[in-house]
Amino acid sequence: MAILIVDSGPYTDIPLLLKETKQELVLLTDDKFTGSTEGYVYVEKFLNFETNTNVIIRALELAKLYKFTSVIAFREGYILPAAIIRDRLGIPGQTGRSALMFRDKLKMKEVACHSVEVPVFQRIKHPIDVYDFIQKHNFPVVVKPISGVTSSKTYVIRSYEDLALLYQNVSLFDFEVEKYMESTIYTVDGFINNGELVMTWIARYVNDCLSFKEGKGVSRVELELSNPLSARLYDFVKQLFKTMELPYNTTFHLEVFHTLDDHLVLCEVASRTGGNTDYITQAAYNLSITEVSIQAQCGLTIETDWKKRNNMLFGYMTFPPKNKTLDYIPESLPFPWVSSYTLRGKPGTTYKLATNSADRLATAVIEGRSEEEIIARMEETNDWFNQHCKWR
Repeated sequence: MAILIVDSGPYTDIPLLLKETKQELVLLTDDKFTGSTEGYVYVEKFLNFETNTNVIIRALELAKLYKFTSVIAFREGYILPAAIIRDRLGIPGQTGRSALMFRDKLKMKEVACHSVEVPVFQRIKHPIDVYDFIQKHNFPVVVKPISGVTSSKTYVIRSYEDLALLYQNVSLFDFEVEKYMESTIYTVDGFINNGELVMTWIARYVNDCLSFKEGKGVSRVELELSNPLSARLYDFVKQLFKTMELPYNTTFHLEVFHTLDDHLVLCEVASRTGGNTDYITQAAYNLSITEVSIQAQCGLTIETDWKKRNNMLFGYMTFPPKNKTLDYIPESLPFPWVSSYTLRGKPGTTYKLATNSADRLATAVIEGRSEEEIIARMEETNDWFNQHCKWR
């Protein structure tokens, strides 16, 4: 009996995390993975891991030897391959049908529209479809991959000049077009355990996932319980999950448009942990939402009441790279309201401007007594960081 891990590079100590299962662990990973493989009985690395179907075939072959009981994938790109492996082997967990609802943005909206409001959307069968869509629905529109990640290759088209550049530079194969929503984007991150919604973290973007195109980091701030949208967003989750086929144990990340005319409209939903959400749950609850989910998926009993360690609200911010060489980056931040600070940037490295929402030098979790206080602290922290980073 064994557990299969399908990931480009586990960022947590899986062998320690799953020690109580007393099962062997097999890791299929990226050829660039240089982390520890201690605790795994078998490890195999693949070129072009995220798009390499040989990973699935190899998993099916290894199943004859190791008798997998669980298949774990916790990043967006591996959700569907892991589900296909489960389906082929009859292993409990997220099915291929469920995974498609969360990975395919067309299928997602086709299913979700039966329970919540969704934007007007259309598959792009030929690039001319974008032009026709604009004739019918006017500017602006959003063009994005049907199964994209990290907001990469997402384009907001506001004019015919934008459209001409899009046609010139992007093939638009496997893309969709939808009406752009003039809105504020809110998020709900959560954990479902044994089919029950047991934890949510409700927030709004200060800088959203397209902010990297303006040279800004991503940031979110938790909503106060007294904020009327907090209850409305929780109800939105409950309604949405009446039609989406959810795994029995999973984290999720939901993005919702709050429009100028006070509608809540689905942006996207994913059956995995939202970016940087682990930093939030570790600061607020002393728990990793991803680790708890992995343990639950492997049959371990999860006993948590998800009580915050204090009455503070939390937010996070990321610091994006510049098109320069980094000479110095602060190893800590001198503010008592910084709950955690995680470095990725390395002095001596030459960076380029961020190409997606995950590109960052560091992430900081900020706490405060109100949304406004957290945002003010984010601004002060960002100014200090930029003043003290040294580039050439």
